[in-house]
Amino acid sequence: MLRNFYKIPTFLLASGLLWGLFHFSWGSAESGKVETKEKKQTLAEVEGFQWIKDALKDYGELLWLTNDTVEKTEENGGSNPASPSLALFKSRYVEFDRTMMTLKCMRFFLQGEYEDYLSLISNQGEASKLRWDDFRKIHCSIDSAIKNYPGFSEKSIRKVIQYALIFGDMGKTQTARDKAWVYNINIADHDAFIEKVLVSHPEILPSYGDLTFEETRLLKKIFTLPHFGWISHIEGGLEVFNSLSSTKILEIDPDAFEIGFFVHMCDVAGALGHVDFNSSIVFNHNTYRTLEAVKDACYTFHRTGARNAYQSYLDTRASWLNIDASSPLNLVVARIAGMLRLYTPEEGVIIRESLLKLDPGILLLVVGLIDPLHQDSFYKTPTYVPAFLVNLLNNKDLGLLPQDRLKQCISIGIPFVAMVFKEHRENIQKGITSSEVQLNFNPIAKIAKENPKSIENSKFKIEKDGHVTIF
Repeated sequence: MLRNFYKIPTFLLASGLLWGLFHFSWGSAESGKVETKEKKQTLAEVEGFQWIKDALKDYGELLWLTNDTVEKTEENGGSNPASPSLALFKSRYVEFDRTMMTLKCMRFFLQGEYEDYLSLISNQGEASKLRWDDFRKIHCSIDSAIKNYPGFSEKSIRKVIQYALIFGDMGKTQTARDKAWVYNINIADHDAFIEKVLVSHPEILPSYGDLTFEETRLLKKIFTLPHFGWISHIEGGLEVFNSLSSTKILEIDPDAFEIGFFVHMCDVAGALGHVDFNSSIVFNHNTYRTLEAVKDACYTFHRTGARNAYQSYLDTRASWLNIDASSPLNLVVARIAGMLRLYTPEEGVIIRESLLKLDPGILLLVVGLIDPLHQDSFYKTPTYVPAFLVNLLNNKDLGLLPQDRLKQCISIGIPFVAMVFKEHRENIQKGITSSEVQLNFNPIAKIAKENPKSIENSKFKIEKDGHVTIF
Protein backbone atom coordinates (compact mmCIF):
# COMPACT_ATOMS: atom_id res chain seq x y z
CA MET A 1 0.00 0.00 0.00
CA LEU A 2 1.24 3.52 -0.72
CA ARG A 3 0.76 4.58 2.89
CA ASN A 4 4.05 2.79 3.48
CA PHE A 5 5.56 3.38 0.06
CA TYR A 6 8.54 5.32 1.44
CA LYS A 7 9.84 1.87 2.40
CA ILE A 8 9.86 0.72 -1.23
CA PRO A 9 13.46 0.39 -2.49
CA THR A 10 14.71 3.20 -4.68
CA PHE A 11 15.36 0.89 -7.61
CA LEU A 12 11.62 0.08 -7.77
CA LEU A 13 10.66 3.75 -7.88
CA ALA A 14 13.17 4.44 -10.61
CA SER A 15 13.06 1.16 -12.53
CA GLY A 16 12.13 1.15 -16.16
CA LEU A 17 12.14 4.93 -16.50
CA LEU A 18 13.82 6.63 -19.45
CA TRP A 19 16.66 8.95 -18.68
CA GLY A 20 16.41 11.27 -21.72
CA LEU A 21 18.64 14.15 -22.66
CA PHE A 22 18.04 17.55 -21.07
CA HIS A 23 19.58 20.96 -21.75
CA PHE A 24 19.41 23.74 -19.19
CA SER A 25 18.85 27.35 -20.19
CA TRP A 26 21.48 29.89 -19.18
CA GLY A 27 21.12 31.38 -15.75
CA SER A 28 17.86 29.61 -14.89
CA ALA A 29 18.83 26.14 -13.73
CA GLU A 30 16.36 26.29 -10.87
CA SER A 31 13.45 26.91 -13.21
CA GLY A 32 14.58 23.95 -15.32
CA LYS A 33 13.64 24.86 -18.88
CA VAL A 34 14.23 21.69 -20.84
CA GLU A 35 13.74 20.20 -24.24
CA THR A 36 12.84 16.55 -24.66
CA LYS A 37 12.08 14.21 -27.51
CA GLU A 38 8.87 12.23 -27.38
CA LYS A 39 9.44 8.49 -27.10
CA LYS A 40 7.02 5.61 -26.99
CA GLN A 41 6.91 4.00 -23.56
CA THR A 42 7.70 0.36 -23.13
CA LEU A 43 5.73 -2.14 -21.08
CA ALA A 44 8.54 -2.15 -18.51
CA GLU A 45 8.14 1.61 -18.04
CA VAL A 46 4.41 1.31 -17.44
CA GLU A 47 4.98 -1.49 -14.92
CA GLY A 48 7.42 0.81 -13.11
CA PHE A 49 4.42 2.90 -12.04
CA GLN A 50 2.86 0.19 -9.86
CA TRP A 51 3.39 2.33 -6.76
CA ILE A 52 1.29 5.05 -8.41
CA LYS A 53 -1.48 2.54 -9.11
CA ASP A 54 -1.40 1.68 -5.40
CA ALA A 55 -1.62 5.38 -4.57
CA LEU A 56 -4.72 5.77 -6.71
CA LYS A 57 -6.39 2.99 -4.72
CA ASP A 58 -5.42 4.56 -1.38
CA TYR A 59 -6.15 8.20 -2.20
CA GLY A 60 -9.18 8.69 -4.40
CA GLU A 61 -8.50 12.43 -4.55
CA LEU A 62 -5.55 11.81 -6.87
CA LEU A 63 -8.00 10.96 -9.64
CA TRP A 64 -9.36 14.49 -9.35
CA LEU A 65 -6.08 15.62 -10.92
CA THR A 66 -6.69 13.50 -14.02
CA ASN A 67 -9.14 15.89 -15.61
CA ASP A 68 -8.81 18.58 -18.26
CA THR A 69 -10.54 21.09 -15.97
CA VAL A 70 -7.62 21.10 -13.50
CA GLU A 71 -5.95 24.50 -13.31
CA LYS A 72 -2.40 24.09 -14.63
CA THR A 73 0.54 26.16 -13.50
CA GLU A 74 1.63 27.72 -16.79
CA GLU A 75 5.35 27.83 -15.97
CA ASN A 76 7.61 25.84 -18.28
CA GLY A 77 6.59 23.17 -20.73
CA GLY A 78 8.02 20.11 -22.39
CA SER A 79 6.96 16.60 -23.27
CA ASN A 80 8.04 14.15 -20.61
CA PRO A 81 8.72 10.69 -22.09
CA ALA A 82 8.36 9.13 -18.62
CA SER A 83 5.01 10.78 -17.80
CA PRO A 84 3.03 8.58 -15.40
CA SER A 85 -0.27 10.15 -16.48
CA LEU A 86 0.48 9.37 -20.12
CA ALA A 87 1.35 5.78 -19.24
CA LEU A 88 -1.65 5.18 -17.01
CA PHE A 89 -4.36 7.34 -18.59
CA LYS A 90 -3.12 7.85 -22.18
CA SER A 91 -3.31 11.61 -21.61
CA ARG A 92 -0.96 14.13 -20.05
CA TYR A 93 -2.15 15.58 -16.76
CA VAL A 94 0.51 18.05 -15.69
CA GLU A 95 -0.60 18.51 -12.09
CA PHE A 96 -0.95 14.77 -11.55
CA ASP A 97 2.64 14.22 -12.69
CA ARG A 98 3.84 17.03 -10.45
CA THR A 99 2.04 15.67 -7.40
CA MET A 100 3.40 12.16 -7.92
CA MET A 101 6.89 13.60 -8.29
CA THR A 102 6.58 15.35 -4.92
CA LEU A 103 5.79 11.98 -3.32
CA LYS A 104 8.75 10.40 -5.07
CA CYS A 105 11.10 13.16 -3.83
CA MET A 106 9.64 12.84 -0.34
CA ARG A 107 10.76 9.23 -0.33
CA PHE A 108 14.28 10.16 -1.46
CA PHE A 109 14.69 12.75 1.31
CA LEU A 110 13.19 10.57 4.05
CA GLN A 111 15.31 7.55 3.19
CA GLY A 112 18.43 9.70 2.83
CA GLU A 113 20.76 7.11 1.33
CA TYR A 114 23.39 7.82 -1.32
CA GLU A 115 21.35 5.81 -3.80
CA ASP A 116 18.41 8.15 -3.17
CA TYR A 117 20.66 11.15 -3.67
CA LEU A 118 21.90 9.85 -7.01
CA SER A 119 18.33 9.26 -8.18
CA LEU A 120 17.30 12.78 -7.15
CA ILE A 121 20.13 14.53 -9.01
CA SER A 122 20.59 12.19 -11.97
CA ASN A 123 19.52 14.73 -14.61
CA GLN A 124 20.79 17.91 -12.95
CA GLY A 125 23.46 20.03 -14.60
CA GLU A 126 26.96 19.26 -13.35
CA ALA A 127 27.79 22.82 -12.31
CA SER A 128 24.64 23.41 -10.26
CA LYS A 129 23.72 19.98 -8.91
CA LEU A 130 22.66 19.54 -5.31
CA ARG A 131 25.59 18.54 -3.12
CA TRP A 132 25.61 15.30 -1.15
CA ASP A 133 26.31 17.12 2.13
CA ASP A 134 23.27 19.35 1.62
CA PHE A 135 21.08 16.34 0.78
CA ARG A 136 22.17 14.75 4.05
CA LYS A 137 21.40 17.97 5.97
CA ILE A 138 17.85 17.87 4.64
CA HIS A 139 17.49 14.23 5.64
CA CYS A 140 18.97 14.72 9.12
CA SER A 141 16.86 17.81 9.80
CA ILE A 142 13.53 16.15 8.98
CA ASP A 143 14.61 12.89 10.61
CA SER A 144 15.30 14.77 13.85
CA ALA A 145 11.97 16.63 13.72
CA ILE A 146 10.09 13.38 13.10
CA LYS A 147 11.81 11.46 15.89
CA ASN A 148 11.51 14.28 18.43
CA TYR A 149 7.89 15.24 17.81
CA PRO A 150 6.01 14.43 21.03
CA GLY A 151 3.06 12.06 21.00
CA PHE A 152 3.57 10.77 17.46
CA SER A 153 5.18 7.70 15.99
CA GLU A 154 7.56 8.19 13.06
CA LYS A 155 5.10 6.35 10.84
CA SER A 156 2.31 8.72 11.82
CA ILE A 157 4.26 11.87 10.98
CA ARG A 158 5.41 10.47 7.64
CA LYS A 159 1.75 9.76 6.95
CA VAL A 160 0.82 13.39 7.69
CA ILE A 161 3.59 14.65 5.38
CA GLN A 162 2.23 12.48 2.59
CA TYR A 163 -1.34 13.69 3.11
CA ALA A 164 -0.15 17.29 3.11
CA LEU A 165 1.51 16.83 -0.28
CA ILE A 166 -1.59 15.21 -1.78
CA PHE A 167 -4.16 17.58 -0.30
CA GLY A 168 -2.00 20.60 -1.18
CA ASP A 169 -2.87 20.32 -4.87
CA MET A 170 -6.58 19.65 -4.50
CA GLY A 171 -7.45 23.35 -4.77
CA LYS A 172 -6.46 23.14 -8.44
CA THR A 173 -9.19 20.58 -9.15
CA GLN A 174 -12.73 21.38 -10.21
CA THR A 175 -13.97 18.40 -8.21
CA ALA A 176 -12.77 19.88 -4.93
CA ARG A 177 -14.07 23.30 -5.96
CA ASP A 178 -17.52 21.92 -6.72
CA LYS A 179 -17.70 20.07 -3.41
CA ALA A 180 -16.57 23.16 -1.49
CA TRP A 181 -19.00 25.44 -3.35
CA VAL A 182 -21.87 23.79 -1.48
CA TYR A 183 -20.39 25.24 1.72
CA ASN A 184 -19.74 28.69 0.20
CA ILE A 185 -15.98 28.08 0.06
CA ASN A 186 -14.78 29.90 -3.05
CA ILE A 187 -11.22 31.15 -2.51
CA ALA A 188 -9.13 31.68 -5.65
CA ASP A 189 -5.72 30.86 -4.16
CA HIS A 190 -5.51 27.07 -3.97
CA ASP A 191 -3.38 27.08 -0.78
CA ALA A 192 -5.82 29.33 1.08
CA PHE A 193 -8.66 27.27 -0.35
CA ILE A 194 -7.43 23.96 1.05
CA GLU A 195 -6.62 25.59 4.42
CA LYS A 196 -10.25 26.76 4.64
CA VAL A 197 -11.54 23.32 3.62
CA LEU A 198 -9.46 21.57 6.30
CA VAL A 199 -10.66 23.97 8.98
CA SER A 200 -14.37 23.94 8.15
CA HIS A 201 -15.35 21.01 5.89
CA PRO A 202 -12.53 18.46 5.56
CA GLU A 203 -15.10 15.74 4.88
CA ILE A 204 -15.11 16.71 1.20
CA LEU A 205 -11.69 14.99 1.04
CA PRO A 206 -12.49 11.24 1.24
CA SER A 207 -9.05 10.20 2.55
CA TYR A 208 -9.21 12.69 5.43
CA GLY A 209 -11.23 10.15 7.42
CA ASP A 210 -8.21 7.83 7.58
CA LEU A 211 -6.34 10.31 9.82
CA THR A 212 -6.45 10.24 13.61
CA PHE A 213 -7.52 13.35 15.51
CA GLU A 214 -3.93 14.20 16.45
CA GLU A 215 -2.78 13.70 12.86
CA THR A 216 -5.45 16.13 11.63
CA ARG A 217 -4.26 18.74 14.14
CA LEU A 218 -0.69 18.52 12.81
CA LEU A 219 -1.93 18.58 9.22
CA LYS A 220 -3.89 21.78 9.88
CA LYS A 221 -0.83 23.39 11.46
CA ILE A 222 1.14 22.69 8.30
CA PHE A 223 -1.48 24.45 6.18
CA THR A 224 -1.41 27.58 8.38
CA LEU A 225 2.28 28.18 7.63
CA PRO A 226 3.37 30.93 5.21
CA HIS A 227 3.41 30.29 1.49
CA PHE A 228 7.18 29.82 1.49
CA GLY A 229 7.31 30.12 -2.31
CA TRP A 230 6.05 33.70 -2.03
CA ILE A 231 9.05 34.48 0.16
CA SER A 232 11.51 32.53 -2.02
CA HIS A 233 10.50 34.38 -5.18
CA ILE A 234 9.76 37.69 -3.44
CA GLU A 235 6.22 37.70 -4.79
CA GLY A 236 4.76 40.16 -2.29
CA GLY A 237 5.52 42.66 0.44
CA LEU A 238 5.78 42.26 4.20
CA GLU A 239 2.39 40.52 4.29
CA VAL A 240 4.06 37.26 3.21
CA PHE A 241 5.05 36.74 6.86
CA ASN A 242 1.56 37.37 8.29
CA SER A 243 0.74 33.77 9.19
CA LEU A 244 3.93 33.42 11.25
CA SER A 245 2.65 36.30 13.35
CA SER A 246 -0.89 35.00 13.75
CA THR A 247 0.01 31.38 14.58
CA LYS A 248 3.21 32.03 16.59
CA ILE A 249 4.24 28.54 15.48
CA LEU A 250 7.98 29.15 15.81
CA GLU A 251 7.40 29.96 19.46
CA ILE A 252 4.79 27.30 20.23
CA ASP A 253 5.71 24.37 17.98
CA PRO A 254 9.02 24.80 16.09
CA ASP A 255 9.15 21.11 15.10
CA ALA A 256 5.80 21.49 13.32
CA PHE A 257 7.36 24.40 11.43
CA GLU A 258 10.28 22.17 10.39
CA ILE A 259 7.88 19.44 9.23
CA GLY A 260 5.85 21.97 7.25
CA PHE A 261 8.98 23.42 5.70
CA PHE A 262 10.02 19.93 4.64
CA VAL A 263 6.63 19.52 2.92
CA HIS A 264 7.43 22.69 0.97
CA MET A 265 10.86 21.31 0.03
CA CYS A 266 9.23 18.18 -1.40
CA ASP A 267 6.72 20.34 -3.26
CA VAL A 268 9.56 22.36 -4.79
CA ALA A 269 11.51 19.22 -5.69
CA GLY A 270 8.54 17.85 -7.62
CA ALA A 271 7.61 21.09 -9.35
CA LEU A 272 8.91 19.98 -12.76
CA GLY A 273 7.72 16.40 -12.52
CA HIS A 274 5.69 17.02 -15.67
CA VAL A 275 8.95 17.75 -17.51
CA ASP A 276 11.23 15.10 -15.98
CA PHE A 277 9.89 12.27 -13.83
CA ASN A 278 13.28 10.57 -13.48
CA SER A 279 14.94 13.10 -11.19
CA SER A 280 14.34 16.51 -9.68
CA ILE A 281 15.85 18.91 -12.20
CA VAL A 282 14.67 21.82 -10.07
CA PHE A 283 16.08 20.96 -6.62
CA ASN A 284 19.71 21.90 -7.28
CA HIS A 285 22.32 23.78 -5.24
CA ASN A 286 20.81 27.20 -5.91
CA THR A 287 17.37 25.99 -4.89
CA TYR A 288 18.76 24.55 -1.68
CA ARG A 289 20.59 27.70 -0.64
CA THR A 290 17.50 29.77 -1.50
CA LEU A 291 15.33 27.63 0.76
CA GLU A 292 17.90 27.83 3.55
CA ALA A 293 17.82 31.63 3.24
CA VAL A 294 14.00 31.56 3.39
CA LYS A 295 14.10 29.46 6.54
CA ASP A 296 16.64 31.84 8.09
CA ALA A 297 14.34 34.75 7.24
CA CYS A 298 11.46 33.05 9.05
CA TYR A 299 13.57 32.66 12.18
CA THR A 300 14.69 36.30 11.85
CA PHE A 301 11.01 37.26 11.75
CA HIS A 302 10.49 35.35 14.99
CA ARG A 303 13.27 37.37 16.64
CA THR A 304 12.96 40.86 15.14
CA GLY A 305 9.88 41.16 12.91
CA ALA A 306 8.85 41.19 9.25
CA ARG A 307 10.88 44.13 7.94
CA ASN A 308 14.17 42.83 9.30
CA ALA A 309 13.30 39.32 8.08
CA TYR A 310 12.62 40.46 4.52
CA GLN A 311 15.62 42.78 4.50
CA SER A 312 17.89 39.93 5.60
CA TYR A 313 16.58 37.72 2.80
CA LEU A 314 16.95 40.51 0.23
CA ASP A 315 20.48 41.17 1.49
CA THR A 316 21.32 37.52 0.90
CA ARG A 317 19.86 37.52 -2.62
CA ALA A 318 21.65 40.79 -3.41
CA SER A 319 24.97 39.39 -2.16
CA TRP A 320 24.71 36.58 -4.72
CA LEU A 321 24.38 39.28 -7.39
CA ASN A 322 27.26 41.25 -5.83
CA ILE A 323 25.11 44.35 -5.24
CA ASP A 324 24.16 46.40 -2.18
CA ALA A 325 20.46 46.03 -1.30
CA SER A 326 20.25 49.38 0.46
CA SER A 327 19.01 51.39 -2.55
CA PRO A 328 15.43 51.14 -3.88
CA LEU A 329 16.66 50.30 -7.41
CA ASN A 330 18.89 47.50 -6.18
CA LEU A 331 16.03 46.11 -4.08
CA VAL A 332 14.01 45.89 -7.30
CA VAL A 333 16.96 44.20 -9.05
CA ALA A 334 17.18 41.65 -6.20
CA ARG A 335 13.44 41.04 -6.37
CA ILE A 336 13.42 40.50 -10.13
CA ALA A 337 16.39 38.12 -9.85
CA GLY A 338 14.50 36.23 -7.15
CA MET A 339 11.43 35.92 -9.35
CA LEU A 340 13.54 34.75 -12.30
CA ARG A 341 15.68 32.33 -10.21
CA LEU A 342 18.87 34.15 -11.24
CA TYR A 343 21.99 34.19 -9.09
CA THR A 344 25.07 35.56 -10.83
CA PRO A 345 26.57 39.08 -10.79
CA GLU A 346 26.49 39.11 -14.60
CA GLU A 347 22.73 38.56 -14.55
CA GLY A 348 22.35 41.30 -11.95
CA VAL A 349 24.18 43.74 -14.20
CA ILE A 350 21.89 42.96 -17.15
CA ILE A 351 18.76 43.42 -15.00
CA ARG A 352 19.98 46.76 -13.65
CA GLU A 353 21.08 48.10 -17.03
CA SER A 354 17.81 47.00 -18.63
CA LEU A 355 15.80 48.78 -15.94
CA LEU A 356 17.80 51.99 -16.47
CA LYS A 357 16.92 51.89 -20.17
CA LEU A 358 13.19 52.10 -19.40
CA ASP A 359 11.36 55.38 -19.87
CA PRO A 360 12.12 57.48 -16.72
CA GLY A 361 8.45 57.72 -15.83
CA ILE A 362 8.00 53.96 -16.14
CA LEU A 363 11.16 53.33 -14.11
CA LEU A 364 9.88 55.59 -11.33
CA LEU A 365 6.62 53.64 -11.34
CA VAL A 366 8.49 50.31 -11.30
CA VAL A 367 10.66 51.30 -8.34
CA GLY A 368 7.66 52.68 -6.46
CA LEU A 369 5.48 49.62 -6.97
CA ILE A 370 7.95 46.71 -7.11
CA ASP A 371 10.22 47.62 -4.19
CA PRO A 372 9.17 44.74 -1.87
CA LEU A 373 9.88 46.60 1.38
CA HIS A 374 7.51 49.40 0.40
CA GLN A 375 4.89 47.47 -1.54
CA ASP A 376 1.33 48.17 -0.46
CA SER A 377 0.37 45.65 2.20
CA PHE A 378 -3.36 46.33 2.10
CA TYR A 379 -3.91 43.90 -0.76
CA LYS A 380 -3.21 40.23 -1.12
CA THR A 381 0.05 38.86 -2.51
CA PRO A 382 -0.15 38.73 -6.34
CA THR A 383 0.41 35.25 -7.74
CA TYR A 384 2.19 33.77 -10.79
CA VAL A 385 4.23 36.87 -11.56
CA PRO A 386 7.42 34.71 -11.47
CA ALA A 387 5.81 32.19 -13.84
CA PHE A 388 5.01 35.02 -16.25
CA LEU A 389 8.56 36.40 -16.15
CA VAL A 390 10.27 32.99 -16.31
CA ASN A 391 8.26 32.09 -19.41
CA LEU A 392 9.36 35.31 -21.07
CA LEU A 393 12.97 34.57 -20.14
CA ASN A 394 12.82 31.06 -21.57
CA ASN A 395 10.98 31.90 -24.80
CA LYS A 396 13.36 31.87 -27.77
CA ASP A 397 10.98 34.08 -29.74
CA LEU A 398 12.55 36.87 -27.70
CA GLY A 399 16.11 35.99 -28.68
CA LEU A 400 18.42 33.05 -29.21
CA LEU A 401 20.93 34.24 -26.61
CA PRO A 402 19.90 34.01 -22.94
CA GLN A 403 21.17 37.51 -22.17
CA ASP A 404 19.06 38.94 -25.02
CA ARG A 405 15.98 37.18 -23.67
CA LEU A 406 16.67 38.58 -20.21
CA LYS A 407 16.78 42.11 -21.62
CA GLN A 408 13.49 41.54 -23.43
CA CYS A 409 11.98 40.01 -20.31
CA ILE A 410 12.73 43.21 -18.40
CA SER A 411 11.65 45.62 -21.12
CA ILE A 412 8.34 43.81 -21.78
CA GLY A 413 7.48 42.10 -18.52
CA ILE A 414 8.39 44.52 -15.75
CA PRO A 415 6.48 47.59 -17.06
CA PHE A 416 3.49 45.31 -17.67
CA VAL A 417 3.56 44.05 -14.07
CA ALA A 418 3.95 47.59 -12.71
CA MET A 419 0.99 48.90 -14.72
CA VAL A 420 -1.23 46.04 -13.49
CA PHE A 421 -0.15 46.73 -9.89
CA LYS A 422 -0.93 50.43 -10.39
CA GLU A 423 -4.44 49.83 -11.74
CA HIS A 424 -5.22 47.26 -9.05
CA ARG A 425 -4.12 49.65 -6.30
CA GLU A 426 -6.18 52.49 -7.76
CA ASN A 427 -9.24 50.25 -8.09
CA ILE A 428 -8.97 49.27 -4.43
CA GLN A 429 -8.54 52.90 -3.34
CA LYS A 430 -11.61 53.94 -5.35
CA GLY A 431 -13.69 51.09 -3.95
CA ILE A 432 -14.10 49.49 -7.38
CA THR A 433 -12.28 46.32 -6.29
CA SER A 434 -12.17 44.60 -2.91
CA SER A 435 -8.80 44.33 -1.21
CA GLU A 436 -9.62 40.61 -0.90
CA VAL A 437 -9.22 40.15 -4.67
CA GLN A 438 -5.89 38.52 -5.44
CA LEU A 439 -4.10 39.24 -8.70
CA ASN A 440 -3.41 36.10 -10.72
CA PHE A 441 -0.94 36.28 -13.63
CA ASN A 442 -1.32 32.62 -14.65
CA PRO A 443 -3.30 33.43 -17.85
CA ILE A 444 -0.56 35.89 -18.86
CA ALA A 445 2.10 33.28 -18.07
CA LYS A 446 0.45 31.04 -20.66
CA ILE A 447 0.58 33.83 -23.25
CA ALA A 448 4.24 34.52 -22.39
CA LYS A 449 4.96 30.89 -23.17
CA GLU A 450 3.01 30.82 -26.45
CA ASN A 451 3.02 34.32 -27.94
CA PRO A 452 5.15 36.71 -25.85
CA LYS A 453 5.34 39.52 -28.40
CA SER A 454 1.56 39.98 -28.24
CA ILE A 455 1.87 41.26 -24.67
CA GLU A 456 3.87 44.33 -25.63
CA ASN A 457 1.21 45.77 -27.92
CA SER A 458 -1.92 44.71 -26.02
CA LYS A 459 -4.07 46.23 -23.33
CA PHE A 460 -4.68 44.31 -20.12
CA LYS A 461 -7.78 43.64 -18.10
CA ILE A 462 -8.12 42.60 -14.47
CA GLU A 463 -11.11 40.27 -14.19
CA LYS A 464 -13.41 40.33 -11.16
CA ASP A 465 -11.67 37.26 -9.73
CA GLY A 466 -8.22 38.87 -10.13
CA HIS A 467 -7.12 36.98 -13.24
CA VAL A 468 -5.06 39.21 -15.54
CA THR A 469 -5.75 38.90 -19.26
CA ILE A 470 -5.00 40.89 -22.42
CA PHE A 471 -7.14 41.98 -25.35
